[in-house]
Amino acid sequence: MKIMEELKNLLAEEIPPEMDFPQVFVQPKLEVCCRGKNNILQLLRKIKKSREKKDGASFTDAYNKLLVEFRPFLKWASSCWDYLLTTEGIRYVSRPETEKAYCHGDYRAFTDKDFHHLIHKVFKACAITYAEKNDGKSFIFYLKKNFWENILEEYKRLENPQDPRQRKLTLYSYLRCVPYEFLNHYHQEIVDNTLMKLEKEEKEIIESYFLNFLKEEEIVKIRKISIEDFYRFKEEVLYKISLLNPLVSALLMQIERY
Repeated sequence: MKIMEELKNLLAEEIPPEMDFPQVFVQPKLEVCCRGKNNILQLLRKIKKSREKKDGASFTDAYNKLLVEFRPFLKWASSCWDYLLTTEGIRYVSRPETEKAYCHGDYRAFTDKDFHHLIHKVFKACAITYAEKNDGKSFIFYLKKNFWENILEEYKRLENPQDPRQRKLTLYSYLRCVPYEFLNHYHQEIVDNTLMKLEKEEKEIIESYFLNFLKEEEIVKIRKISIEDFYRFKEEVLYKISLLNPLVSALLMQIERY
């Protein structure tokens, strides 16, 4: 147990590295919302009617004109990218299968290009919602009240893993892939070799929790054990691993820390 305590103390003393990204703590001011060259209410009514009639061409025409009208508003939203990164942090999105062939990780960073698509997705949803539930208030007022909040909700939702059984991944976990793989091939090899020396149940517990990020409640459900038994068993297996190879034990605990 002395080895385990020393490893935990070393990890506790280690200062987590900081992610390097722009620091902008003040959101840009919204100076102008629209161009004032189109009848906004008329366009919204056309959007509503075209959706009722399932007229795609009419919808596209009205919606594109609405986009042009609110170009200043969308440009302002795009200018908030550095502010969003500073206040909410980095997010990651799953790579399509076509991108995974020559990449180590299953995830890539959410970029300003992705943010541009998110802005347009939220704007379209706002336009449709307002058009269908028009209560007489100004669409501009509606956007000022809801648009940025909806963007934040969509952005925060990216924290949630696609598999609901998994714990939320950290920024550093996303740099690897799921199942977790070490960027250093030497580390990956010694972890794999050490886990092969464990009993079947021991290996499955470590892989489920550390390498596949399954939530504790999901593991106890699968194993049909209590949460207390799970924590006890996990510590026992980590101790066994520390005797086989202290570095592997440290690597696994570092995954949990990050």
